[in-house]
Amino acid sequence: MKKIILSMIGIIILLSILIPAANADGLPKENSFRYENGVLIESDITPQTGISLFSADDGGLRGIDVSEFQGDIDWEKVKSAGIDFAVIRCGFGSNKEKYDDAKWKRNADECTRLGIPFGAYLYSYAESTDGAKSEAAHALRLLEGYKLSLPVYLDLEDDTVAGCSNEVIGQMADTFCTALQNAGYEVGIYANLNWWNNRLTSGVFDNPTWHKWVAQWSSECTYNGDYTMWQYTSIGSVDGISGNVDMDIWYDEPFTDDDVVNSAEVTNIQSYTENDRKIVTADVDSDNVICYLASYLDNRLIECDTKQPINGKVKLSVDNSADTVKLMVWNKIMKPLIPVREVY
Repeated sequence: MKKIILSMIGIIILLSILIPAANADGLPKENSFRYENGVLIESDITPQTGISLFSADDGGLRGIDVSEFQGDIDWEKVKSAGIDFAVIRCGFGSNKEKYDDAKWKRNADECTRLGIPFGAYLYSYAESTDGAKSEAAHALRLLEGYKLSLPVYLDLEDDTVAGCSNEVIGQMADTFCTALQNAGYEVGIYANLNWWNNRLTSGVFDNPTWHKWVAQWSSECTYNGDYTMWQYTSIGSVDGISGNVDMDIWYDEPFTDDDVVNSAEVTNIQSYTENDRKIVTADVDSDNVICYLASYLDNRLIECDTKQPINGKVKLSVDNSADTVKLMVWNKIMKPLIPVREVY
């Protein structure tokens, strides 16, 4: 009997380690570089020298990212304060209504009413591709009916996700982003500088159709890769919001209806090898699309090239070592316009 009791205690302890901590209401608690047991860490955050809490220093657009932690936001004051965009948390974890962000609908409705461009993010707790599928379904359920001007981001930071291998994290991100792109959304990944340098090492994160959002609370972003958004502080102050708020700079342009085409015709596809590169050329009936050439070796993505056509023509290339090369064409919100074509 004593051995059985000790074994049960051991199992309970193990489960307490493996299962994310939960609040009294059964909701999981965030634990990451910025949360401790579901509470935003603020006491350890101090302003960095040279930070302008309310300015876009490189000519980008000024924005904020928000969740239920900001309470009821006065979005009219936010807009009047000069904020150009917002990224709103829609939810966290798997596809359960109790995991919806309590302020998502209010925030999305207000931004829609006031014409504030916005995107969305989902805070991930996934530990497998099945979990990522549920999180994608969660985001899609909440996004239905809204018109986004910025990407849908997968927030990778929680200790639960950190317990996975880099390869599994890449597989989960690919599962989430592919599901969102197949539904017609532009996608991206949010992570801090350490994660971008050390955890997000899978080749999937080099996908040029994914936006990178880097959190580095400093006077400059020192990430060496390409990125389209930088979260530069968590202690910004904006009229209309009580307490601190994350501040961001968006370096790309929000897309508009004029940028989005719903069909494309691709003809005269030619493929050949030149200087140890596989080359693909094609004629496209619109310059307002994105052509994407992906190369694979043993079913693993090894390289990709992406370009917009110029005067109806596009030329793409990948390394000659690939055993499979696929051509895809999307519009500006990453909606596929043609079936995937295997060109090698």
